[in-house]
Amino acid sequence: MINKKLIFTLPVVMMAISIFVMSSIHQVPFVSDAIMGQDKLLHMTAYFIFGILMQFAVVAQKPNLTLKKTYFAVAIIAILYALGDELHQHFVPGRMCDFWDFAADSIGILLSLLLLPKIKNFVMSKLSS
Repeated sequence: MINKKLIFTLPVVMMAISIFVMSSIHQVPFVSDAIMGQDKLLHMTAYFIFGILMQFAVVAQKPNLTLKKTYFAVAIIAILYALGDELHQHFVPGRMCDFWDFAADSIGILLSLLLLPKIKNFVMSKLSS
């Protein structure tokens, strides 16, 4: 039998690993300095996806949390990961810890939370079936 909770949790783990790996690279090959704001848009997009995947994982692991507590748990976990990612970059040669990257990460996470009620309903229906 397939563990349904694991199916909803593995994607966020894989995304976290991907973010860590990308943050460990001196210069990400597909990011151009020529396009103003591209870096921040990529940060927001990556962390929007991370936020969605974190919602799936949190709801699957703790399905009885209220919606308010789920919002809080996802926001805290994902934003702390984003902060850790920026601090990690401080120690990567050629990278830096950037407040504006962290702000873009946080905005992406917070925007993803707009989808939480639908995601929670979806996960709950799949866990109960």
